[in-house]
Amino acid sequence: MFFKGKPLKNKVITVRNRNEASIHQYSQTDNTGICSFKLERKGTWFFHATHIIASTDKSKSDWESFWTTFSFAL
Repeated sequence: MFFKGKPLKNKVITVRNRNEASIHQYSQTDNTGICSFKLERKGTWFFHATHIIASTDKSKSDWESFWTTFSFAL
């Protein structure tokens, strides 16, 4: 996972099975922004993560949030 061209270190990534919401896993990115999962069943899956940083313009907001999702089927 990258943000503004740089790896996001220690970012928690979640993968969920769309058909069975109770099936999910968490992983954490390493120093290069990479993490891995072992998906042991077929289905439609999605990865998601949120990254929150302090706003550069405090007159408009205190924080900025960035959301990402990637979905696929096995």
